[in-house]
Amino acid sequence: MKKKRIEKQTAKDQKNNIRIGTKHKGRHVSIKDIIYLEASDNYTFIYLASGERLLSGKYLKYYADILSNKEFIRVHRSFLVHLLHVREYESKYRLLHLSDKKILSVSYRRKSRVSKIINNKEFLYATQEVA
Repeated sequence: MKKKRIEKQTAKDQKNNIRIGTKHKGRHVSIKDIIYLEASDNYTFIYLASGERLLSGKYLKYYADILSNKEFIRVHRSFLVHLLHVREYESKYRLLHLSDKKILSVSYRRKSRVSKIINNKEFLYATQEVA
């Protein structure tokens, strides 16, 4: 009985959290706290709403695969952004303003997809509820 409860808890945790670090030394991070992820060679920097910056030894593509259906979008070769933390998108200049006052560049090839997603009425409604 206890084993089933633990399995259910870990399944719920995996939906809302991701593990950063190694098997023995690492931590769980809530997905809603992640503002964006940045690729840096073979590493990934993870920027949190608390202002922390974590370093992971995994590629950005690894996180893109995990977070693709959890309100994250790849806006550039180097950036994966959480849509709930997007405050403004300047399509003319291809600039994305985030909740931590960081401004990221959107690649030319991903510009149309980002515009469609951000200008979607459902997205705007969802961000107004969170903010």
